[in-house]
Amino acid sequence: MNNKKYLDKVLEVLVGETKIEFKKENLKEWGEIVGRIQYPFKNSSSVIPSNWNRKRNYPLRNKFDINKFIEYSKNQFGLTDKETDKVLKEFRTIISDKIETELN
Repeated sequence: MNNKKYLDKVLEVLVGETKIEFKKENLKEWGEIVGRIQYPFKNSSSVIPSNWNRKRNYPLRNKFDINKFIEYSKNQFGLTDKETDKVLKEFRTIISDKIETELN
């Protein structure tokens, strides 16, 4: 199997295991949100704020979440740093597209 096919499969698994639930809520610490994202590599969900913006609120923007993604990708799929960076970039784009599609 070539590397591109394997990375595409890893990406497919990661996206498939990521659950996005769209439900409006009002949270004390966040204000109004429109949904939550549950990643396969993180125990708690991330919120989607009502004022979500692709540039400002892209998925996995904080260091903790990025480190969890990197650790999971390396341990679960045996990815290198370079491969993990590539998959992370594509993963963010796909998840952002899904959110944007739902909110528009």
